[in-house]
Amino acid sequence: MTEQATGFEFDESASEVLVVCNDCGGTWRAFAWTMGDAEQRAAAHEARCHPGIMTMRDRLAARHAMRRSRARAAQS
Repeated sequence: MTEQATGFEFDESASEVLVVCNDCGGTWRAFAWTMGDAEQRAAAHEARCHPGIMTMRDRLAARHAMRRSRARAAQS
């Protein structure tokens, strides 16, 4: 039995990013120019279509918290 992939896949090239949601069986896809925009699109899709899953939103929240923490440390 083959295990089905879950979550998001990001296919990044030199100039663009393709996002695929495996929780939708690969039917939801998005295009973005940057990885940051791709992650935002994935988080928005996750909130709309998979509200019980928090993977992307937690990842982005942790990244923002780390940036705030580093900014505060740099000011000290």
